[in-house]
Amino acid sequence: ESAELICNNFEINANVPLSSKTNEIKRLNVFPNPTNNVINFTSSSLISSVEVFNQLGQKVMVANKNSLLKNNINISSLNKGIYLLNFKGDDNKTKTVRVVKD
Repeated sequence: ESAELICNNFEINANVPLSSKTNEIKRLNVFPNPTNNVINFTSSSLISSVEVFNQLGQKVMVANKNSLLKNNINISSLNKGIYLLNFKGDDNKTKTVRVVKD
């Protein structure tokens, strides 16, 4: 004896995000942008380091916790261009921000 199951209408709906922002720093403001020399920032997280990358993906600067006490980063030594700043919080959350240096 055999049984046959025929299903003409089968649908699965799922609200699953393609990416997760649970590890992203919330309420990070970076200003002024564009900038000439100094980038200021405010954040809901305590920032432990900021890595600065050029458009080629090369790390050109690292600011550690001690140099970030005034919530700013001096990029006067960098050439004019577009940079990605990767902020890392003490809570292991991160956020990357694009900054233009004039």
